[in-house]
Amino acid sequence: MKTAEQIMRKKTSMRKELDKHLQKDEADALWTRATEKLTAILTQYANLPGGLRFHTESRVFPSAAVYLAAKERLGEETAYGSLPGIAFERTGTLGKGAERCDFRIRKT
Repeated sequence: MKTAEQIMRKKTSMRKELDKHLQKDEADALWTRATEKLTAILTQYANLPGGLRFHTESRVFPSAAVYLAAKERLGEETAYGSLPGIAFERTGTLGKGAERCDFRIRKT
């Protein structure tokens, strides 16, 4: 399993979006917090099956971590609507019988 740091290093498009909309120190702080959140998410869902893990580790979990960090630092309205490319549209669940996730996914 990859670490949160390894996964986040590959999320250059999300990082570029943050850099477009935030001051460097705020973007850096948000990115650090998102990496911490991703570490917690990876730990919580470490037992997912391999086929599901690829999708969640490469897309769902990093997006959720960035959104949750943005929501925490900038407020829900800003996280939800003012960060193009990483804003989300609907709340969903993670797998059958999973807890409800607190993030929204924008169709691209």
